Amino acid sequence: MAETNISQPRAYWIDAVRSTACLFVLATHVAMPGTPKGMAMDLYNHITMAGASILFFMISGALVLYKPKPAIPFLKQRVSRVVLPMVIWTLVSLLIDKFTTSLTWEAFFTKVMLIPFTPQQGIYWFIYAIFGIYLLTPIIATWLQHTTKRELQFYLAVWGFTLTVPYLTQIHKDIRGLIDYQNGMVYYFWGYLWAAVMGYYLRKYVNITRVKWWHFAVIIGIFAVPLALHLFTKLPIRTLNHRLSLPTVAMCICYFVVIKHIPLKRWAEKVLYNFAQHSFGIYLVHIYIIRHALWPVFQKLALPTELAIPLLIVSGAVTSYLAVKLLSLLPKSKYIVGI
Repeated sequence: MAETNISQPRAYWIDAVRSTACLFVLATHVAMPGTPKGMAMDLYNHITMAGASILFFMISGALVLYKPKPAIPFLKQRVSRVVLPMVIWTLVSLLIDKFTTSLTWEAFFTKVMLIPFTPQQGIYWFIYAIFGIYLLTPIIATWLQHTTKRELQFYLAVWGFTLTVPYLTQIHKDIRGLIDYQNGMVYYFWGYLWAAVMGYYLRKYVNITRVKWWHFAVIIGIFAVPLALHLFTKLPIRTLNHRLSLPTVAMCICYFVVIKHIPLKRWAEKVLYNFAQHSFGIYLVHIYIIRHALWPVFQKLALPTELAIPLLIVSGAVTSYLAVKLLSLLPKSKYIVGI
């Protein structure tokens, strides 16, 4: 593998990775209440849930960690483009709950007061986690400019060890004490920050110049081994799909690296660039469109699950994109959809 020079014209493959991750987000949220459980859904969740979370952290790292940044201007930009839109859509969510459920005004205002501290719309947990990484970005980006590839590999390997904890705890619960939030030896590595650093590493250092047979073997193994463990060891499905587990991160590395090396036509670059530019807005609004506009229609259609899910993904992506496109035409749209 050769080192990639990241000081280059726009990397459209990052738009492709971001667009893919955005579709994974939709894919994790389209299953309607009452969708039958089973091996097929377990496999579906295993494939989509990883790409919907860790992959986005990797993309963020690939984009914001490649050079040092002055802290205050960077954080001010992140607040206006990321935090404020999230706050606005959280308020929309709470208002919907107020007028469609039994949520009282007292509970409503309590939730509003808690917005700075904890997500009041479940899917927005990502914003809180990524802003924590943004707070450290000026520090980490400066360090990355001065560290060596070998040193970076060492720290990523330590993070990789912590990713085995969800599996090791199935052997003995006290193993989790290794990353205890107060006393654990490697607790600084238990989190999403190192997923962002991994994204930086994959962008800078991983450049496959020639595809070999063992690349395919590795990819097949990464997807197959966790499922085999689930089938033959009765490993809980929640452990299998844990965001911070070694198989999940390995899957995201596969997504990232494979998409990075797919050649793109000029028209594809334009389409992916446009979709990726709207991906944050799509993330913010898709849950409302899917649950309040699309689910009622599809519940009446009563389509088979294997047909309903792909149709919901496509219709959710299209309608969410169009909604964000329209909202982006408004004045100060960056405070609404981040564009």
